[in-house]
Amino acid sequence: MKTFNIGDKVIALTNPMTIHSQPRIKGKMYIVVSVMYCQQCGIQMISLGVKANNPSILCTCSNVQHNDGLCYTQSIHFAKVDEFDKEIEEAVAEENYELAALLRDLKITHEKRKLVNQ
Repeated sequence: MKTFNIGDKVIALTNPMTIHSQPRIKGKMYIVVSVMYCQQCGIQMISLGVKANNPSILCTCSNVQHNDGLCYTQSIHFAKVDEFDKEIEEAVAEENYELAALLRDLKITHEKRKLVNQ
């Protein structure tokens, strides 16, 4: 299971699934502001600091819990900026070639941005 810590730099792997999801743009880098775990299934969710309109969140396991006023998204929708190679290897091992290709493309884009900013 993927886990992040507050302050980690992450790249969004998906766009929001619904209008109620935490806003994010696939391929954009964010910093983790808060971390929480579902009290029922234990999956990790991270917040990018976006304020929530509702006082609670709904996990995919159907558990509803308080959100401390922030939007949260499951960690599986993000990758650590400095761990692309590891994530690509894991995706290939799981035969998730679509994710592996996405991670490869994001890694190339991120490396190009680093070169431009130097």
